[in-house]
Amino acid sequence: MRLFANRGLIAALGLALFTVAAQAQPKIGTVNLKKVFDNFYKTAQATATLKGEKAKVDDAIKDMVDGFNKSNEEFVKLRDKANDQSLSADERTKAKQSADSKLADLNQTKNSIDEFQRAQFAKLDEKSRARRDDIVLEIRGVIEVKAKAATYTLVLDSSGESFNNTPLVLYTDGSNDITQMVLDQLNATAPPPDASAKPDAAKPDAPAKK
Repeated sequence: MRLFANRGLIAALGLALFTVAAQAQPKIGTVNLKKVFDNFYKTAQATATLKGEKAKVDDAIKDMVDGFNKSNEEFVKLRDKANDQSLSADERTKAKQSADSKLADLNQTKNSIDEFQRAQFAKLDEKSRARRDDIVLEIRGVIEVKAKAATYTLVLDSSGESFNNTPLVLYTDGSNDITQMVLDQLNATAPPPDASAKPDAAKPDAPAKK
């Protein structure tokens, strides 16, 4: 009888361990983060805003380059005048002095344009990263809500790739995918198409002439 009792105890323990193990099994969901990010209306808004700001920067740089080119034409004329042997030595000397002064201004202007371009593009890159991080954070918040509602213990990004550019999720039957649910909630507050006007970005100030 004692032997049977021990066997019963072992069987009971085995069943208990099996039950605990079964309960401990992770419930995994998937979401295509790239699809969610690309189709989230706030991503389109941020892209349009940044595109508008970049266009303003490009226009400002173009204006500066046009001014540089005009000054460069004046420099070429002065340089040619300084080398014109048909002119008097005094005229050539004055032309050379003016050309040298113009060349110094051109070098300073070029440095200013380069500095302005670097600063503005760095600012745009920083804005882009910050906006992307904000959007991803908002997306993750919705994913977390949906995952908890579905009692998932883990959610994998089905669009993610490993270090050697191979898919991280090699197979899923799609039954545990919450991509569309996440997108539906994120876009539930999207404004009507006719109400989504592109923001008017202010034209960046050109650097002051030194």
